Amino acid sequence: MTKEEFMSAIACRPGESLRDHDDVVNGVGEKLRKLTDEQQFQILFPIAVSSQSHGDFPVLDAAILLQRLSPECPIVCEDAIMALLPEWDVSIEQVVFYLVARCGSKRVREAASDVERQITSERDKATIRAVVYWVGIYDEVRASQISPP
Repeated sequence: MTKEEFMSAIACRPGESLRDHDDVVNGVGEKLRKLTDEQQFQILFPIAVSSQSHGDFPVLDAAILLQRLSPECPIVCEDAIMALLPEWDVSIEQVVFYLVARCGSKRVREAASDVERQITSERDKATIRAVVYWVGIYDEVRASQISPP
């Protein structure tokens, strides 16, 4: 499956309900599962860190599948965080959750700090703060799932 085939397969059809679309996402996920981790990453990650304002990019679907399939990340954590800076929609927490699952909270925080020292743009700094925020949310959710009531 190529990036273009993924985008075509995942595209919403006229009149499609959310339940129908969830079934499509699940089906595409099963097809992606048959690919290597590198192929999964190369298809999903670039879309998941794209802007939703493009309109025709299934950003959220790609992010959901990236987190769900959790392929090995073939790039260093700093490079993955740098890839977020140009366009990533900070409301797409699945991308950060994926990075934390693959690299660990401490490593993502360290990488975010390293990247922040290299940037000057306030917009990029806000993106880094959003990454750290989502790492904290991930950790809180995990802690609440592990801790007894």
